[in-house]
Amino acid sequence: MLDAVRQEIAATSKTIVVKVGTRVLTHADGTLDHERVTAIAEQIVRLMAEKRHVVLVSSGAVGAGIGRLGLPHVVVPGCIDFSVHGRPEAVPDRLKGRPVYTHNPEFTLVRTLPDEMAQLGRVFAERLNEAKGPVRVIVPTEGLSIPSVPGGAFWDPEADARFLAELRPRLRPDIPIATRACHVNSMEFADEVAEEFLALLAGSPVKDTRS
Repeated sequence: MLDAVRQEIAATSKTIVVKVGTRVLTHADGTLDHERVTAIAEQIVRLMAEKRHVVLVSSGAVGAGIGRLGLPHVVVPGCIDFSVHGRPEAVPDRLKGRPVYTHNPEFTLVRTLPDEMAQLGRVFAERLNEAKGPVRVIVPTEGLSIPSVPGGAFWDPEADARFLAELRPRLRPDIPIATRACHVNSMEFADEVAEEFLALLAGSPVKDTRS
């Protein structure tokens, strides 16, 4: 029933917002999937030919290697504490029993375990070390996602600390990393990240809190 309603809405809407994430636009090895990009572009062209307004929202530039292009960027590891799946029944059996958060009826979030957080720290360091442009890393320590709050389904400071423990020693010495006692979605943290990015553009130094 929901699928039929969704299809009807999509068929009659004058404005369509398309959210395309990095995983959609890249292969398993992180390289850009040119065929997928072409297919999406062709679909958007068809929609525009129908006189509909299309807004494309994508984080795929990260997967395509924005750092390798020499562009400045401030990296915040938000929402790395879960994997995204469809409806609850679509969650793979191997992930059953983990903390779960129902983001909406169509998306179920499953908590990333400590060993996986550590692996993510190593992957982040490897990718960031390839950057050609200026990079700064800022990590909020009071929650990386909506359900990661005290008493929340994903609140696990020890698991999040594993990410930092692997990331810090592996980053190039010229990539500063700092932590902030904020939640990733707080206005305080958002303001600080914006200020750091402006400072990065201006070439101002940043304090490295690496231990």
